Amino acid sequence: MKLPIKFAVITALVLFSLTTRLGAEPANGKISLLPGADSSLEAAIESLQPDGGLLELGAGIYRLEETSIPENVDLHFLPGAVIEVAKNLKINGGLQAGETQIFSGPGTVSGMVKTAVVLPQWFGAKADGMHDDTRAIQQAADLAQFSSGKLLRLNPGSYVFSDSINIRCNVDCRGTLLQRLEVDHEKTKHSNFTYVPSHFVRKVFRVSIVPDQPALRLKSEPFLGLKAGDFKLPLAGKVELEDSSGTVELQEGGSIRFFSTDFFSSRHNQYGDEWYDKTEISMLVSGRGDFYPELMYSYLPPPEAAEWNEQQQYKKGDYCRHEGKLYKAVWASGPGATFKHNFKGLVQLGPSKPRPGTTSYPMTFDDGIEDNIRTWREVYTQVYYQPPQAALSIDGLSIEVSVVGSDTEKLRLNSGSALSVSRSNTTLNNLKVFCSSPNATL
Repeated sequence: MKLPIKFAVITALVLFSLTTRLGAEPANGKISLLPGADSSLEAAIESLQPDGGLLELGAGIYRLEETSIPENVDLHFLPGAVIEVAKNLKINGGLQAGETQIFSGPGTVSGMVKTAVVLPQWFGAKADGMHDDTRAIQQAADLAQFSSGKLLRLNPGSYVFSDSINIRCNVDCRGTLLQRLEVDHEKTKHSNFTYVPSHFVRKVFRVSIVPDQPALRLKSEPFLGLKAGDFKLPLAGKVELEDSSGTVELQEGGSIRFFSTDFFSSRHNQYGDEWYDKTEISMLVSGRGDFYPELMYSYLPPPEAAEWNEQQQYKKGDYCRHEGKLYKAVWASGPGATFKHNFKGLVQLGPSKPRPGTTSYPMTFDDGIEDNIRTWREVYTQVYYQPPQAALSIDGLSIEVSVVGSDTEKLRLNSGSALSVSRSNTTLNNLKVFCSSPNATL
């Protein structure tokens, strides 16, 4: 028969040894605990109430489903003490531990923990250049975000990561993050216009410095009419969200991002179908809609355009409508439209019906080689608002990129990245990103 926790504490001397469950009655607000039944940790926390105190965990594994550590309880992990979390452990009190693993299991560790730094080693990181430390780094970063110190520390060593890591906290990096890229040779592309094949990695992942919350998409119509050189929004205060679910207050220190596929240029590259979309970010410097820097591009209402007609000739820059959407031509199409290659000759294109997104038109040269050219680009404008972000400092971040197989073959990678920064108010000090594979070109 299992006794209630309170009753078990009162009758502990009779029913079981306190040294294996609660260690002893709280002395000066301290309990030393050794592994026992699953309920012992919760019982120890309860015994420290209402005044709180120090809970010292001895070597061993403490299995938990879901538990909260209140603000007035400090956890002290002795060497070898590990809490195995099945669902969630929420820590709002203090935490003392060395550079060893103190958490395991499939669950998460959260809360506003009181600690100056958070270490990936607490979650099992090895930093030996062999073991995958991705999950440990991400768990440590997530805990550091809401900790009192808001600092993730990467001590000396090589931390292998194989998936994207999102950072929303300060970083003190004294080691190196090691990214190993594998090439998918089945996707290797031999272009008709380049002498070197392009290689693609099997998986694209990176370290990302991201905002605390996703950007909010606003209705774009109120912003259409802004011109290059403008530095004031046509509206301020509350702005309606794109999905009509509510409004958001535009605040000083927030950022606003404009994106438009009504491209401003299309240079003649090897294909002649390359475009440049309009995109820029400015920071709101007042609550009245003032922003800086000023706009580089204009964002005008969509032009009038007739419905697409397969019998009509379209040149680059022409507009048409099809099934309720607006499109802009990035290459000629219609009766008589052609594509000419200096060595492979002339290809008859003909009409090209616009499709959502980007329209790719297949073609075949006289020698039988198949290729394609982009003919239409769907036109739309999007406006995003990112609330003000707390200042972050990323110190000493070092990312080493290693390409598997590049020791026997020269590889020109056409995909992959190591670092992305999409958060404002972020300072990067002594950043180092390098490739250790001499035969790989990133």
